[in-house]
Amino acid sequence: MAHSFLAPEQLLASFPIATGMSVGECGVSGSGNMMTALSTAVGPDGKVFEFDINKNVLSALASQARLRNLPNIFPVWTDLEVIGGTKGIADQQLDAAVAVHLFHESSHHVELLAELHRMLKPSAPLLVVDWTKESQHPLAPTMERRLAAGYFSQLATSHGFSMSKQFAPDEDHWGIILTTT
Repeated sequence: MAHSFLAPEQLLASFPIATGMSVGECGVSGSGNMMTALSTAVGPDGKVFEFDINKNVLSALASQARLRNLPNIFPVWTDLEVIGGTKGIADQQLDAAVAVHLFHESSHHVELLAELHRMLKPSAPLLVVDWTKESQHPLAPTMERRLAAGYFSQLATSHGFSMSKQFAPDEDHWGIILTTT
């Protein structure tokens, strides 16, 4: 079976971000594909904050942003599992956030949700995409690391978010768009 990679533009097609917004990408990937799509979506007057705990990943991402001439990219070294730990980002500063392949990497889901909620403005959208339990993709994490979409949805709605949309971006992933309440 041939497996594809997530297409950032496709993920963002139904996600409500626009020119001039401040958006956070949480747990950035080394490819920078989502960074480029977000940078384009918010335009030159917007800002994309790239959050990660790995300084090497952020350094590589900053280099990619310079090479791609993306001046609206701002790498932020942080541990999103620490509530209030994202220094330089005020409460309710972000217009939207994206978390692709983040939650399976953590066992501190409640803390992650709380820090995201803290940074997001009221009624701001949060796009979460992660691996399905059924995925056979060679890059998928071990089964015990994967979260069921229903579990995540229930967890998020009991911690300050409401469900806007649930979708399947491809055969290997689930996607949820939440809004802060």
